[in-house]
Amino acid sequence: MATAIEKLPFIINPSLRLRSHSFQVCWHVVDAEALRAESHFAYPGRKVYLRKNVCEVMVQYFDGRFDIIYGEQTDWNAIGLQRWLRKEIRDAVVARANEILPARLHYWERQKGVRAAKVMVNSRLRRSTMGNCSVLKEINLAPMIVLFPLPFMDEVILHELAHLKHMHHCKSFWAHLSQLLGRDARELEKESDLFFSKYADLFFFLMKK
Repeated sequence: MATAIEKLPFIINPSLRLRSHSFQVCWHVVDAEALRAESHFAYPGRKVYLRKNVCEVMVQYFDGRFDIIYGEQTDWNAIGLQRWLRKEIRDAVVARANEILPARLHYWERQKGVRAAKVMVNSRLRRSTMGNCSVLKEINLAPMIVLFPLPFMDEVILHELAHLKHMHHCKSFWAHLSQLLGRDARELEKESDLFFSKYADLFFFLMKK
């Protein structure tokens, strides 16, 4: 019978590499005693995972950087630790999305001379939806896109801004989006889809509720 840890699609451990223009996970191994001593000091953005009242892992988030500090004896197969780490990474991604995405969308509004009625970071979008634009010209963006390379994150944002003029995906929409992007929109979408297909399972795993 498979154990709980074996049923997880991914194990969060130092082999995990997660880095984009806007967010990165950094790993640091330290002496166990140093880890325990440091865990007693409060620090903004710092959280501690305790096992038997002893610090096993410490995480710290600031300005798009998520540091994971651990000891050599950390048991990455502990299901409780895995659940805690996934939640902390997800919460940090959402926090970063709220810091970055509205500001990035407003930047492109100024550059392109368009204006949305409202922009929101929305964790409740359907699984495969990276953004949407309502008939009220309100734009929702999935927090996950801060994990994308900057050109692909911008492609999602400009895609939704293009819907302010064309509320469909007909030929005129793609022509307008290509104008906003400064290159062929369908070609860029193919590149974005290729990137996303490679990392989709990992991103969905990290971001699930």
